[in-house]
Amino acid sequence: MTRFISAFFLFLSIYFSNQKHFLSNGSYRAVIEEHYGYNNYEFDIRDDEFILNTGEKILNCKIIWVTDFQFKVKGFTEPFNVQNTNEIVDRPFFVIIKAENNTFNFEFRNTHDVIYSGQFIKK
Repeated sequence: MTRFISAFFLFLSIYFSNQKHFLSNGSYRAVIEEHYGYNNYEFDIRDDEFILNTGEKILNCKIIWVTDFQFKVKGFTEPFNVQNTNEIVDRPFFVIIKAENNTFNFEFRNTHDVIYSGQFIKK
C-alpha cells in the first residue's frame, strides 16, 4: 500500500510539474468548508516563512515544499523539534488541488485521510 501511495504522489508531481500551483509571497485567507467545523484563518507567506495569525497570537513557521503543489509547515503541521523520523511519517500536509487566479483549492490531509479542505484566497 505504501508503494501505491508513493507511486500516486510521484505521478501527481510529474503531472503538475509544469503547473506552478505553489503559493507566492503575500497575504491569504484560508476559508475552510463549513462541514469540517474548523475556523477560518489568515496567514502571510514570505519566501520560506508561513506567518499564521490566529487572532490571539502570531506564529512564524517554516514552509517545507514537498512538491510544487504540496507542502508542510514546521510548527503548524510539523513539530518544531522532531527526535524520531517515525514521528514525521504520517504528519498532515497541504495539497493544492486547483489554482485559479488568486484562489487555491486545497486539502489538509495525512497519507490516508482529508482532515479538512477549503480555499486559500490571496488578498
